Amino acid sequence: MIWEIGLYTPRWGHNDTYVIEFEMDHMVFRKNAGPRPHVIAREVEGRDPEWENKVELFRMLNNDSIYPFHKLPNALEYLWREWRNNSMSYEDVLPELEALAESINASTRAKPRTDFWRGYF
Repeated sequence: MIWEIGLYTPRWGHNDTYVIEFEMDHMVFRKNAGPRPHVIAREVEGRDPEWENKVELFRMLNNDSIYPFHKLPNALEYLWREWRNNSMSYEDVLPELEALAESINASTRAKPRTDFWRGYF
């Protein structure tokens, strides 16, 4: 199952599309355009999912001046788990992903905008 969300990128001044893909054994998060990096979490029986490159999730977003909350990977895992357990349909997932995107976008837009912080964020 594949969904798309728009995340505001101050670096470019518009929303970029990110893709979230859920399969029973893995989840993928990637930028939509071109050969971009992606991150994969794989299901491990009886344990939390294992991320192949979780740091890349933040690196990918930070590259576009998007600074999501640190629990984003856990939030994606929670949503993926609920979908895998049939607690949520395909149609139920999109509004929850959009709610996550709204939260990330609000945080991105709320970062400090003084000259001092502009070089940091």
